Amino acid sequence: MKKINHFIVIFALFMCPFAMRAQLSSFILLGDTHYDKMEDHDFQWVNANQSGDLSQIEGYTANTRTNWEDFMTHLRNIVKTNTPQIKSVIQLGDISEGLAGDTKADQMAKSIMSAVDNSGLGVPWIIAKGNHDVTSGDPAKLAFNNNYIPMFRKQTGNNSINSANYSYKVGNIEFFVCDYYERSDIDP
Repeated sequence: MKKINHFIVIFALFMCPFAMRAQLSSFILLGDTHYDKMEDHDFQWVNANQSGDLSQIEGYTANTRTNWEDFMTHLRNIVKTNTPQIKSVIQLGDISEGLAGDTKADQMAKSIMSAVDNSGLGVPWIIAKGNHDVTSGDPAKLAFNNNYIPMFRKQTGNNSINSANYSYKVGNIEFFVCDYYERSDIDP
């Protein structure tokens, strides 16, 4: 029994520096933010393809209009005052409402990336692709690649990112972001 107790004490002393090191960083975790603006939807497309989602679009656009700036102010305050220091924002998909339609997919993606860029949080956003981010089909997927991926590069400082499959390292913590919707496009 004495050997086991010594082992536990030695193991605890060995692990203590690692546990303390893990507490040197914090992260803000977000999901289903659904940033949305009415002007970013082709309502002819929505009515023809997703008419049941009109009330959802109205709700998300009202939420963005009413709460986005206050939400960003709140997050900026957390980033400035939190201990341990916030190192990044982790967005677990669906940063957008989607449903832009063929003609507005690029406009919606630009609008969302502009909101991220203008958030003023001072820490990188690590964004995973969600189903809403590519709901409109091929035009939304193309808009995602043309707008989000450059933002991933800018936010992480990693110019080698060329898909929604990427990693980002903060100290001794590495985040792996996987693109569930384009499984054949996995970077080595």
